[in-house]
Amino acid sequence: MYNYQKIDIHVHTLNGNGIKRMGTNTTYATPEQLLVMYKKLGIQKGVILPSVNVECADRTQSNEDVIDIVRKYPDQFYFGTDICSPEHDMKLSFWLDEAVNNKRISLDSYKKVCRDNALELLNA
Repeated sequence: MYNYQKIDIHVHTLNGNGIKRMGTNTTYATPEQLLVMYKKLGIQKGVILPSVNVECADRTQSNEDVIDIVRKYPDQFYFGTDICSPEHDMKLSFWLDEAVNNKRISLDSYKKVCRDNALELLNA
């Protein structure tokens, strides 16, 4: 029998509940609420993608917000990126380069986002 690691590869979360999402009667789950759900479902890690579309959320989320969550829960969450998609206007790879160069994120965090997370996911 195989024992694969379960990873939620696309999740949005915010520190604290906001107003209800447009068109639904729900809010994004907090990181703590996600961890409770993950435990019930046997999910080991989540990949957080920053929420940047005001059309589908009550507020946007900065990259720094995601970094704060990943710092608080480094074993449960990854910082997800869309840097592989050239049609996206958000140049997250350049933001990450600038953030590490200006010491807003550590070199270790930078490596995890840019390479180590991908390798771990592929080898999981």
